[in-house]
Amino acid sequence: MLEVREIVKAYESQPLLRGISFSVSMGETVCLLGASGSGKSTLLRIIAGLEQPDDGQVLWQGEDLAAIPVHRRQFGLVFQDYALFPHRSVAENISFGLRMQGLAREVIQERVAAALEQVNMKSFAARRVTDLSGGEQQRVALARALAPRPKLLMFDEPLGALDKALRTQLLDELRKLLQNSEIPAIYVTHDQEEAFAIADRLVLLHEGCVEQEGPPPEVYARPTSPWAARFLGFINLLPGKVVSSNPLRVETALGCWWAGNSTMCHIPAEKPVTLLLKPYGALPVTDRSGHNLLEGVVQSVLFRGEGFRVDVLVQGQEFQFVLNQYFAVGQTLVLKVAPEAVLCLGEGN
Repeated sequence: MLEVREIVKAYESQPLLRGISFSVSMGETVCLLGASGSGKSTLLRIIAGLEQPDDGQVLWQGEDLAAIPVHRRQFGLVFQDYALFPHRSVAENISFGLRMQGLAREVIQERVAAALEQVNMKSFAARRVTDLSGGEQQRVALARALAPRPKLLMFDEPLGALDKALRTQLLDELRKLLQNSEIPAIYVTHDQEEAFAIADRLVLLHEGCVEQEGPPPEVYARPTSPWAARFLGFINLLPGKVVSSNPLRVETALGCWWAGNSTMCHIPAEKPVTLLLKPYGALPVTDRSGHNLLEGVVQSVLFRGEGFRVDVLVQGQEFQFVLNQYFAVGQTLVLKVAPEAVLCLGEGN
């Protein structure tokens, strides 16, 4: 439905977007995930027509939108700060855009009622928005975006101002609403938990480029770069050089490692790479011979339901694993990491 092609944007001669491309299919929710300053919100504003790119195209069903003004694109936009009219009621806020379109009163009333029904706010129509909680105001903002029956919904950090419990609840509701409505959506966030909960597909942005994209389970299971791994919360990164590619063996400062998974094929010998040791792939051992071994001192232990998160200091570097048994702080621990839990990434930051 939507196609973004090679979008370039600079501010004060500093590049912000460096050729961003991605697409959104019918009924699909794509999440733009990245740190602050990665260009997510600017990209959203370009798609909405609120800003113009320096280069590139935004197409809807193959039609270039460059000459189409904001109000004719029929895209709905939901902001973090709600952007509601404080002196108007809930129904008046939702109907405002519909009145600007010149729709008949009966049509407006029908659309407002339907939008409120979608966000479970039907009994709130006459309330002033200033009397609502933050979560209720965000539901009104969503209803206002839904009422014009948009072709595309766009969310710019919509839940950033809410507490964790309410954010989780609204994410569940929003996910169901998007699935039921089949409206394609773009969701911007810097929070990976939000992204995993809402997205059919992730687009990781880093320094104005698409670092990686794919379904959330795939991106989490197989980050393709050291930056992506760090951004997704992995800290077990180990630089080294390839010794052989079949089987894949990598020499590091902590010994020789065998990798069962790789995002790279036919890696030449001596090539610098970074290994990611997945946190669920280690077992305590007493035998110090062989490969894929770490020996260090336990720094902290935290029970996490599925097991114990154990932080281990190995030659000045901290590693983190989830183990099924308790170890005392200060205890020396030897761990063997299964080759299939060792992912070989490219070099880089």
